Amino acid sequence: MRIAVVAAFLVTGAILPAFGRADPPIVSTSTIGTFVPLGTADDAGAVPALFEKVIVIRDFGSFPVQGALVEIRFGDCTGAGEFRLCETQTFPGITIDCTQRSVATTTDALGRATFRIRGAALNPGVAGPGAPGAGLGDGACAEVIADGVILGNLRVKAYDQDGRDGLTPVDLSLFLGDRFQSSCQNYPRAACATYRSRSDFNDDGTINVVDLSLFLQARFSPLPQRSCAGATCAP
Repeated sequence: MRIAVVAAFLVTGAILPAFGRADPPIVSTSTIGTFVPLGTADDAGAVPALFEKVIVIRDFGSFPVQGALVEIRFGDCTGAGEFRLCETQTFPGITIDCTQRSVATTTDALGRATFRIRGAALNPGVAGPGAPGAGLGDGACAEVIADGVILGNLRVKAYDQDGRDGLTPVDLSLFLGDRFQSSCQNYPRAACATYRSRSDFNDDGTINVVDLSLFLQARFSPLPQRSCAGATCAP
């Protein structure tokens, strides 16, 4: 009997970490990346995989934490007037709190929190030839929190640049306004006053042909892409 109990303890201790433990999330072992995209959806509410963001939550032993509540809070992003979240989020498993301007989901057995968030930028367009509308520049305004533990911040990207009519030539024009004004070629991009992170879709520090390709991939999705189906969360 004693041997059976010891064996059960050893087996349980060896197996449980692989399926998630109750240990708290740890900043140094979790993976949040550097940015989060805001995307659109088709008429059925499906959000393309291009807009997917995966955050992996791990504990002190680098084991995945299952069932952790992961939030991305956009308060500073929307308060500055640059981004808006759709009140209706249609990707399965995520919820939105417009009061906190946050989107949340729980981690799976591998510690993964998967988001596809609907939202847009409010790019006011050019103020003159080649001059982009005001924006947050390099600011990492979105905060990631898992079970109450602050894990870091993310820069925000937005394919829908004006929050109207889905992805249209207007959004392409606004993107190009950011593209041709930005003089950033290398880090630190924060030193480039004209850099607009919202249009640097792969977050490599330069708005270039790679970002144009990503925009066109979204623009010419098999199904037309729509902006928010209803209202947006207030700033």
